[in-house]
Parts: sequence; C-alpha cells; structure tokens
Amino acid sequence: QSDITYDQQYINGGWIPSEAGIASDGSCTYRPPLIAVTDSNNGRHYASVIAGTRQDTIKAIEAASAAFDSWSRTGLQERKGYVKAILEAYGKRKDEVTVALQHELGAPYKFANNVQ
Repeated sequence: QSDITYDQQYINGGWIPSEAGIASDGSCTYRPPLIAVTDSNNGRHYASVIAGTRQDTIKAIEAASAAFDSWSRTGLQERKGYVKAILEAYGKRKDEVTVALQHELGAPYKFANNVQ
C-alpha cells in the first residue's frame, strides 16, 4: 500500500480542508501543500499529509477546549459508553493501524500489533 493522501484534517468531529486552501468567501482556492511521509522500512514515500496552518492549529485547539467543557460535565457511565464505542471501532481497524505503524516506525508487524 502506498501513495495514501490525507488532504483534510479531523477537527471538531469532521474532516475539513486546511485554511491554507480556503478563500475569504469560503471557496477552496487551491490545494495546500502536503508533507511527505517516509516509510521507515525502506526510505520510500509512503503517504502524504496536509501541511496545516497556524489557523488550523488554533481551530483545533478551540474545538478541543470547547469539547473539554462539555466532556467534563459528562457522567461516568456515558463516558464509558463512548470509550467502549471507540475501542470497538478501533478493533475493527487494528490490522490497518498495525500496517500504518509498520510503515511509519519501521517496526516489524508483530511489534506494531502488540504495542497498540
């Protein structure tokens, strides 16, 4: 698997384009720069990720801060339900995450699978 491109960022519960590619009227003006991810096993290009801007970072921090306020008022049982749902979704993609860790860290499959 190679040439994977993540050209959006997950902020505030959704995948959104970088501020770098958005005009003041909200339209996408161009594709912002991407950062190459190198496969640590062989030194080859494995994937590309969006080069977020300072404004993207601020947007993510503000969203996390707002989420913390409501999360801190969420009861224990409801939190447990969310964590259980996250673990179930993760479990369905564990092999995919293992392969990604192999590429990013240069780790053998068994190690990448066990350290998650």
